[in-house]
Amino acid sequence: DMKMAETAHMASLLIVLGIGIYSLIHGWFHIAIWLTIFNILINAYPVMLQRYNRVRIGRMLTRLDGRKQDLVADGP
Repeated sequence: DMKMAETAHMASLLIVLGIGIYSLIHGWFHIAIWLTIFNILINAYPVMLQRYNRVRIGRMLTRLDGRKQDLVADGP
């Protein structure tokens, strides 16, 4: 689910980036600035956050898996 959400935000980021470039080409600088600001807040930040959290969750699962194996090895 996290990768799907990340992909959706990344696709949105690229689409809005294209619209921002189109705005710049046509001289609509204030629109390009607002699009960039909101694109960072709404799309870029969640992508970075999801990547960070995926790494943390992976580490946590690895640690938990190691503990589980230790418990099995120490069995009766």
